[in-house]
Amino acid sequence: MGHDFLLTTAIPEPGLQLLSDAGQVTVLPEPPDYATLSALCASGDYDVVLTQLRDVIDGPLLANARVKGVSNYAVGYNNIDVDAATR
Repeated sequence: MGHDFLLTTAIPEPGLQLLSDAGQVTVLPEPPDYATLSALCASGDYDVVLTQLRDVIDGPLLANARVKGVSNYAVGYNNIDVDAATR
């Protein structure tokens, strides 16, 4: 059984194919606002969320998140509260 990946935006190949080979991929049709992203992460429908710099992954969002991993398709990770994500 594969993983369920949530992508806040499409990524180029071969990345998208690699994720598809590892499980189910959901690519959002438009960038989510904070409330939408928070609800999606808390839904339990996704194992991993792949974000962009515009997507804020902070302590309050992570407190209710049911994802196992957070990844960033960007240079840097200032949008992710690494301490909260580690916990």
